Amino acid sequence: MRDPSSAQVLTGRDQLRSWVDEVEEPRRERDPQRLKAACFEWASPEAARAQLETRVRFHEDAQASYEK
Repeated sequence: MRDPSSAQVLTGRDQLRSWVDEVEEPRRERDPQRLKAACFEWASPEAARAQLETRVRFHEDAQASYEK
């Protein structure tokens, strides 16, 4: 691993600071799971349950990762 020169580090920090300082408008999220949940009345109970169980596992895994 090579050491970056101090000029490169400052340039990277300046770029990061500039990016973080930019104010962005919130964006709509496209979440297929939310759309499917809104339409569960069209799904079989087994498929709806499987979709929800998959979502629960996803969030449990994310929580475990965050807690580490």
